[in-house]
Amino acid sequence: MLKMISYQEIEGKYDIHNSIWGCSAKAFHMHGEFQGHVYKNYLRPILENQLTSRGITYLEHLTNLSEIQSEEMMSTKFVVVNPLAILGIIMKKAPGKLLVKQDVSIEQVMSSNNNIREGILDISSHFEIFDLNEGSIFYSQERGTTLVDLESYMESDSDNTHKNLIAFYSKVAEVLHYTPELLELINEQLRRSPDRCRMEVIYDVVKQYLNYHQLQEQDAKQYTKKRF
Repeated sequence: MLKMISYQEIEGKYDIHNSIWGCSAKAFHMHGEFQGHVYKNYLRPILENQLTSRGITYLEHLTNLSEIQSEEMMSTKFVVVNPLAILGIIMKKAPGKLLVKQDVSIEQVMSSNNNIREGILDISSHFEIFDLNEGSIFYSQERGTTLVDLESYMESDSDNTHKNLIAFYSKVAEVLHYTPELLELINEQLRRSPDRCRMEVIYDVVKQYLNYHQLQEQDAKQYTKKRF
């Protein structure tokens, strides 16, 4: 259940020297009673009566998202408010680090003990995964992949299963830095059906490509400057 708290209740409980800038918010690691959580402070507060594209208030939208129970999805549990606006949100800290910042193989990602696919399937009848970027996917060898920034997901009455799975798996392949040719081969398989949207499919495509061209995985990657 979503809980509303005032800014005064978290003042001094987040690390102002340990923050990450995003395009619309600044994220702070928290301590004290909020240890293990992250405070995401919106650069522009959101008026409490501001409506989403679905015709509900942003607070109602966050309330609906807070009902997501998957441990692989860091949904909002606390909303920081003042009398007029929503100032930010608090969510559990994702395990591991950003996948885009790590040099891991597809075999490592595939073999992680992870239920992210089941989590995506569970939400796909209610939400469309929107604005999934390289700063939204975390990875740890023990916990696998984790998604953050769920507040950008869009509420929907339609079945978004294939769309959501493609959004996730194609982005995973992208942040693993594969060359455009290999990315297109991967995406071609992902587009075939929801059942083809699996980490194992990406693994098979990569291995076939490497074997055919007699390459190592590092040779099939291109590295770009990481912004995070």
